[in-house]
Amino acid sequence: MNIKSLIASIAVPIMLVSAAQAAVVTYNFEATQSINVGTATPGSITEFAQTQTTVTGSFSYDTSTGPLNDNGDIALYLTGQITLNNGGTGFSSLPLETTRVIYGLNLDQFAVIGLNGDDEFTITLTGDTSLFSSGDLPLSLALANFGQSARFRVIDFNTNALAQFDITSLTEVSPVPLPAAAPLFLAGLAGAGFARRRHKKQAA
Repeated sequence: MNIKSLIASIAVPIMLVSAAQAAVVTYNFEATQSINVGTATPGSITEFAQTQTTVTGSFSYDTSTGPLNDNGDIALYLTGQITLNNGGTGFSSLPLETTRVIYGLNLDQFAVIGLNGDDEFTITLTGDTSLFSSGDLPLSLALANFGQSARFRVIDFNTNALAQFDITSLTEVSPVPLPAAAPLFLAGLAGAGFARRRHKKQAA
């Protein structure tokens, strides 16, 4: 493999990783239980959630994803995942779940809806009608903008039991940056390639 091919083989993955990091948005949240209804299936995630006074978790979605449907009021996307982390116990919804943006009705709302077996996880952030001007996935979310409600909910589809939590904290997780030395490493390879070509010309 020559120097040029080596540079290309390293540079392309670096650029792809960088682009992926820029598209995926992740938030950590903290929430306090506000509603506890019904008797959940023994061993279910809903049963676990009903025993928790507070919970922590995260959700993510890919802003580069195009909508499955956008009728001018509601846009639906196949992206997003929710994770519940509490007391060393973690549960995640399936990847590529439904993400919804409501923007053309009498409220603006962002929601991520995911499944894990017979339990449904939902993050719902609701605010005034001035939040979203289109159905595009938001690049950033601020809890202060969702004055009507900010909730995390777990429902057991077998018994319709649920545990609902009011989100008290929402923090964006910064993507892990590429090593600072990566651009210098590529520049060094390019310089080595130039020196090698110059040496060959001089030898000829």
